[in-house]
Amino acid sequence: MAGRGRGRVAGGAALAGACLLVLVGCSSGGSAPKRSLDAKESSFVTQVHAALAPLPGKHTSRSDTQIADDGEGACSALKSGKPDDAYGTLKSDGYSAGDEAAVEQIAVQVLCPDTRAAYQAWLSTPPKS
Repeated sequence: MAGRGRGRVAGGAALAGACLLVLVGCSSGGSAPKRSLDAKESSFVTQVHAALAPLPGKHTSRSDTQIADDGEGACSALKSGKPDDAYGTLKSDGYSAGDEAAVEQIAVQVLCPDTRAAYQAWLSTPPKS
């Protein structure tokens, strides 16, 4: 995962600004069965749409439910002490490196803030060679 921390840290300020945006009326993409999102998941999905809206990528074909599930999956990996797994899972779901970083950062901010310290420590760790 060469360069994983540096790209995320550099984009942190821009992402933080984008996370402050609130979009009204986000539409669901894809055809996955819908389930009700709780308040945290809705906030997470809204912030992901705001952060990734100007970027073409896989997120545009994922439903709100799938995006919420992606965030929950990232949190599960982070809570298990396996941040590289969160990164890898999002990449295997088709997110680009930039999209993946945004989804992870927003997940930590919104869905699993209890992982923030561990996530920040992981970001400051030099990439494995």
